[in-house]
Amino acid sequence: MNSIGRKLASRLCTVAANAMLAGIACVASAQNDYPNRPLTLVVGFAPGGPNDILGRHMAKALTQRLGQPVVVVNQAGGSGNPASAAVASAAPDGYTLLLIGPANAINASLFPKLPFNFRRDIVPVAGITREALVMVVHPSVPARSVAEFIDHTQRGAPLTMASTGNGSAPHVTGLLFNRTAGLELPIVHFGGGGPALADIISGGKTQVMFEPLSAAIAPVRTGQLRALGVTTAHASTALPGVPTIAATLPGFEASAVTGIGVPKGTPQAIVERLNREVNAALADPPVRSLLMDGGGEPLAGSPSEFATRVFGEIDKWAAVIQAAGIKAEVSASAAPDPQQDLQHYPQKEIKLIVPFPTGGVTDINARILAKHLSRLWGQPVTVVNRLGEGGTTGTLEVLAAPKDGYTMMMNATGQATQNPAIDSKLPYKWDEPTLVARTSLSPLVFVVKGDSRWNTLQQMLDDVRKDPAAYKYGTSGPGGVGSIAISLLFGASGIDPRQLGRVTMQGGAPLLDAVITGKTDFAAQYLAEMGPLLQSKQLKALAVSTPERVRQLPDTPTSKQAGSDNFALIGWNGIAGPADLPAGIVAQWNSAILGLTTDALFLKETEVSGAEVAYLGPKDFKETLRKEYEAALVQVEKLGLRR
Repeated sequence: MNSIGRKLASRLCTVAANAMLAGIACVASAQNDYPNRPLTLVVGFAPGGPNDILGRHMAKALTQRLGQPVVVVNQAGGSGNPASAAVASAAPDGYTLLLIGPANAINASLFPKLPFNFRRDIVPVAGITREALVMVVHPSVPARSVAEFIDHTQRGAPLTMASTGNGSAPHVTGLLFNRTAGLELPIVHFGGGGPALADIISGGKTQVMFEPLSAAIAPVRTGQLRALGVTTAHASTALPGVPTIAATLPGFEASAVTGIGVPKGTPQAIVERLNREVNAALADPPVRSLLMDGGGEPLAGSPSEFATRVFGEIDKWAAVIQAAGIKAEVSASAAPDPQQDLQHYPQKEIKLIVPFPTGGVTDINARILAKHLSRLWGQPVTVVNRLGEGGTTGTLEVLAAPKDGYTMMMNATGQATQNPAIDSKLPYKWDEPTLVARTSLSPLVFVVKGDSRWNTLQQMLDDVRKDPAAYKYGTSGPGGVGSIAISLLFGASGIDPRQLGRVTMQGGAPLLDAVITGKTDFAAQYLAEMGPLLQSKQLKALAVSTPERVRQLPDTPTSKQAGSDNFALIGWNGIAGPADLPAGIVAQWNSAILGLTTDALFLKETEVSGAEVAYLGPKDFKETLRKEYEAALVQVEKLGLRR
């Protein structure tokens, strides 16, 4: 090479070296100031589900720690595979994260032809939680332990297991249980956790299920299901007294592991930074408490420790899936069919019809519920008041609405059972709407003006009995439950309510004002609407309508204790929809409401309103209303009030 060539080569080497150093410097700079823009956390399931809620909790915590927004993007469908594929093909720069869940470990073997290889294409960064599943049975199953359940089944009991879908965590856990216990329980698949839980609670086709702890806590605590054991190696503090399944079947273990992953090739420095921030978030008491309250055990550790756990889950479920011979029923990229897509409900705003005025107990309870459902589902639940004819106008609007779950109703005692019992020409039947769930109970209180000469219900009834025409009672509107309560109380006390005067107001607040100002002599209305007026002694409580005294008014007797032996009426609120509402939508509402029954803020707000959270599922709700309607029918016919 001549001197000119040597000089040119030297210059080219210098330029290349400088370019390489500059590139290294740019990469190092990019890592040093990471992150300098928003991050995306991809969740492979619909808003409102357990994966989505967990992802949003972690996104909020990471936003605070990283100083950049971490935005949750839901890429639902295909058992979570499209979301994983999207992250696997994203730029490995630390700005696209994947919420890793149980489906990732299961899908690696369940789907033979995925467009990605999870073990190769996704780098596990940090664990978030490990959640137990709970083996639950319907109360009709006599077994009270895992050992008794196995014995009961081996003796030929015709039991069937519920699954949230082919290849779901409850499904493969059930397969593992069958194999370990030497059983062959048949398994019925449902389109999601909501429908499966609703079926077993209602005493449907299934009697046993492996349910994630977060979803199992509420029905277990309320006695709707019985917990036999937890699937983790250690018992859960959330369900004290419930043993591990491993205590009966040594070596049995299953859990729902969640965490954060990034695309292969993401710089190690970024992986370690994300790991540190996730671990720091898990150590933060409010975050830790939030996760544990949801049934999870915080899963802090290094990237390699989390990778070992995730890949171990892949190997474990591969063995179970291979032994059972199960395969995916749809392709990994297929969109869910309309029935399966019900588990992704809701996808837009829901209109919650309240067939009564604003400010009343039904309206108050509806707004509390709507607020928390909006938070849970990530879609607005908007309360719309439709007044008219004692609830008839709003009820008819819901009955005429599409059966898609986007027009629902908060129904109540008067409009649901009492009015149909009284009015034979009402344009709907008590059981015509789809009865979804009861949400709360609200006692009715018989009240008079604060300075009234009456101090007991019996004093009032004695005076009215002498001269009924001399007195007036108030009602919040046509068909109002307070009016019905007064009529039934008087009828049960030997007084014809038609002989009294009646003052009709538009709503509970105007009615109570009419009592205070002397426009009417007495009224019955929900406690939720009169608490401050009782405390200020503008109103005086003579009795409550419930069979037992209520906690908020411990010194106020029941109507029976006060002298009316044949009367009791409990006010309630619940959710109803158009006739023949799809079972999947009913199940989603029940799943969400069940979850709220253990939500401290929801419970507190309901209590402050004067109501009490009192969940009933569809079957029990309908049976309770049937009995209430039939009892009301007997009463109104006996009193000559049916028209």
